[in-house]
Amino acid sequence: MKEHDFMKMLGNNIRTFRTQAGLTQGELAKQIGRSVASISKYERGDCAVDSYTLCNIAASLGVSAYQLLPEQTPVSAGDHTGRQWSIISRYSRFYLYNIGFISRQLCCSQIKINWEDGTASMSVDMGRAPKGFSQTNMILHGNVYATSACTNIWVTNPVAPIDYYHIVINSADWYAGKQICHVSYSTVNWRSVAAKGVLMTKPECPPNIDELLSFTKEELREIRKRHLVLF
Repeated sequence: MKEHDFMKMLGNNIRTFRTQAGLTQGELAKQIGRSVASISKYERGDCAVDSYTLCNIAASLGVSAYQLLPEQTPVSAGDHTGRQWSIISRYSRFYLYNIGFISRQLCCSQIKINWEDGTASMSVDMGRAPKGFSQTNMILHGNVYATSACTNIWVTNPVAPIDYYHIVINSADWYAGKQICHVSYSTVNWRSVAAKGVLMTKPECPPNIDELLSFTKEELREIRKRHLVLF
């Protein structure tokens, strides 16, 4: 990747997360001790961002520095099983896209993970845009458990624990750049729903989301064996 392209993509990521956080360029500049002109140059890709400033920007926006960096070309999983989990743990915030059972629409939920104590929280977005997370009508809390094979995120409703989400991320898929995950959650009639999800590190919905969320015939057979409800 050329330096100019890298800086452009970095600047766009900073702008995206700043907008989502509801901060103006002036407010971000004040928080990190830089001028508004500097923030503007960072976001246009006209000025290099040193590592210290990048970490301060990430902290102010509530994301990891890795989430501000441009995505690199995925590599084959190969024999790197020992590194797969560490790649996932670089990120502290994720965006889950899946079809809601009640709304029957594409939902985007925000997941925050504290890797130090293994806790997780999920703002369930019932079909609204990512900017509506602060207005979500359900926030679930739980834990994350990661191994070299997969990462499990389990969150429940503190008021009604029967409401839950269980998200499973295959480490090898993640390492290879495939952001598909498997999701199960309860419905109002206490039945489990099996679904696919797309787990992004940035609040950007993939253009081929319908294709990504579709099940293959082999997957459908396996789900029916387990007597799960599909949507």
